[in-house]
Amino acid sequence: MRTKQLTIITVLLLFTSIASKAQIKGGVGLNFATDINNIGISVNGQYDINKKLGATASFTYYLENDNVNWYAFDFNATYNLMDIGGMGKLYGIGGLNLTIVKVDILGYYDWIGNTSTTDTNVGLNVGAGVNFDITEKISVAPEAVLTLSNGSYLRIGARVMYAF
Repeated sequence: MRTKQLTIITVLLLFTSIASKAQIKGGVGLNFATDINNIGISVNGQYDINKKLGATASFTYYLENDNVNWYAFDFNATYNLMDIGGMGKLYGIGGLNLTIVKVDILGYYDWIGNTSTTDTNVGLNVGAGVNFDITEKISVAPEAVLTLSNGSYLRIGARVMYAF
């Protein structure tokens, strides 16, 4: 019984220690994707596990182009590589991507109606960014991320994050 109580207390202290060092951020971003050839608007979440390691999740909607809609879901890990002269932190990005492409096919005759088709690609993300702290709560992070998949593409953009 005593071992069980000691184990529970140890686990609670460990989670409290991790949670006290962790920081949660949320924000929006804007990027341009090469093969998609359009601008994307993203909603981002970030969980800083410690000073070096973080986890991010984002959803990006790319503006419609010629009846084609693109959506991207990203689940990445970030690792702070170095401090850049007190101005910001250079970080590496690695993770998973899910890109969904929806094509609307417009009917040209009365007997052919409008329809659509969807394709999904799973890929790997590799990239880098720099995190600039504007204030204690607000940061800006320009990034470049290469998504390696059946439909590979490069994204260049920035996100603005707010620390809760």
